[in-house]
Amino acid sequence: EKNIDVIVLKNEDNVIIKVKDYGIGIKKEHLDFIWQRYYRVDKGLQRSTQGTGLGLSIIKEILEYHGFKYGVESKENVGSTFYFEMPKIKK
Repeated sequence: EKNIDVIVLKNEDNVIIKVKDYGIGIKKEHLDFIWQRYYRVDKGLQRSTQGTGLGLSIIKEILEYHGFKYGVESKENVGSTFYFEMPKIKK
């Protein structure tokens, strides 16, 4: 599927943004490495578009610069959910 869900959760202090896909998922042994520069999980898979392996490492740097918590949950053949948490701006 090419659908994704964008989920926004709020609590008293934080906003959590989740982006969920329904793709092939990421194997458990790859999860610790996906944030590294040039790391590509789909080395053996054919894709219509080619990436550089830089996207998640750039996102990681931006999130860490701002001090946001982030992560990914994934199950093979179910999909992946990437998320980050940021503090609410107090008025």
